[in-house]
Amino acid sequence: MGLQTRGILEHSYHDTVEEMAQDHIQYIKKHQPEGPYLLAGYSYGAYTAFEIAKQFEEQGEKVEFLGLLDVYAPDLTHNAPELPTISPLLIKWKTKVEWYYGNGLFHTLSMIKNKVLSRRTPSELVEATKSSQSEELLRYERFFSYWTNVSERYFGGIVDCQLSLFMSPGLNYSEVLWGKLDVSRGWSKMTNNSVDVIELSYGHLEMMEGDNARDLANLILSKN
Repeated sequence: MGLQTRGILEHSYHDTVEEMAQDHIQYIKKHQPEGPYLLAGYSYGAYTAFEIAKQFEEQGEKVEFLGLLDVYAPDLTHNAPELPTISPLLIKWKTKVEWYYGNGLFHTLSMIKNKVLSRRTPSELVEATKSSQSEELLRYERFFSYWTNVSERYFGGIVDCQLSLFMSPGLNYSEVLWGKLDVSRGWSKMTNNSVDVIELSYGHLEMMEGDNARDLANLILSKN
């Protein structure tokens, strides 16, 4: 069964990931009163899936599978990691050179342009885009901003089940560097078990489209 994050479809918002998980558990138990449970969450929804698993285990239920789709552990960073403040200097610069060389001048210039645009104030961005946005899109953006803030206040805990982490290629050299420094992206500290890391060939949004979605579904099924 699929569970939608509350708020996107005009449901009442939740102020914490813990409350979101409690809400979802009620619906899950209506369909499956007892475990073992197989869970998965996409992006920030992985935090909710993790919290559901934690609460299930606290209730004495067994979680047989917990899939985390392209997200960094909350105690490491929040989905778009900054460059690690402490990292082996050689690895850091080797990764940086490989990234910029591999992606070429056009990509580098695009990144510089995006950094300049990101310095614009929120009010400037709203004025520049609101005329072309539908109310539905604006409502989604308001929710996304709200749920991002909720997710960034979540620091999880520790579960006993194994974690299966499905990661897309890094979007920048900082993300590539994180992958080299900690292949589990921080999740190994949040389980008493192991973390099975599956590196994907498609991006964060693309994993939910067409053949990529079918391939991802088959990968998840192969883990069960």
